[in-house]
Amino acid sequence: MATYPAAVRWNLATQDYDLNATTGAHVEAHPVDAAVVCRIGFRQGSISGDATSGHTLHLLPTVQNDEQRSRDIWERQTKSLGSLITDGSVEIVSIEEEFTVEGRLSVQTTYRNLATGETGTVTSG
Repeated sequence: MATYPAAVRWNLATQDYDLNATTGAHVEAHPVDAAVVCRIGFRQGSISGDATSGHTLHLLPTVQNDEQRSRDIWERQTKSLGSLITDGSVEIVSIEEEFTVEGRLSVQTTYRNLATGETGTVTSG
């Protein structure tokens, strides 16, 4: 009988699940890492059936100085990760922001999965 991973790795760049090149099987992800991607890798309201998960970066005020914007981004990403932070599953290591050539905000949130000790980065925006 086939066994399935507890969580599968979603690739935000391809907007699809990662597959093992040799076996074609889904690549396993730690459940905490999968939860982080769902909480800050998608715009809030874009996950069918879960209107509350996701980041709220699209709601940032357009008129802010750099310090205000950085503080607002940190607060929004922290709120999106919510219970994962309060239950001790993750901690935010750093948040970097930049504007793309097209003028879009890109936010790279680096976090530590406290269950595994490994860090990961999710790009939002």
